[in-house]
Amino acid sequence: MRKSILTILCATFFVLSFSLSIFAQENITLKGTVIDNKCAEANKANLSTFIKTHQKECAMMPACAASGYAIYTNEKLLMKFDKESSAKVAEFLKKSDSTLNVTVVAKQVGSELNLVSIKNGPAAAENKPGVMEQGKEKLMGKGAEEMMKGSKPKLPGLP
Repeated sequence: MRKSILTILCATFFVLSFSLSIFAQENITLKGTVIDNKCAEANKANLSTFIKTHQKECAMMPACAASGYAIYTNEKLLMKFDKESSAKVAEFLKKSDSTLNVTVVAKQVGSELNLVSIKNGPAAAENKPGVMEQGKEKLMGKGAEEMMKGSKPKLPGLP
């Protein structure tokens, strides 16, 4: 009798602590491109290349929409939405002004995202250096200038 009460109390504590941890999770903001899970799975070997050509019309096709949705983040991570969130993404994509490039606010629950909000994000940056690359180029340029300041290069003598 004591073991069963203790077991029930432990199970109740575990369930409550797990459910509280889900509710206590903070929202995360992600920027990236929406892709349906069917196309993501079919093109997982070259996803970063495929995502550049994937069309909204494809993502909205019945078979693709039924597979659910994910976001391919700017950090090159594929994160799937849960079933309820995939339905919200499908509704978002039905809007005439919506794009696949989005900014989402979500909560991560296990390995899936629970969507809080979704809106059009900035257009995908193709062949544009990111903030880190721009900063690195400036820093590298300044470093080279500092290294060369006051130095006199030695030129080889002519024979």
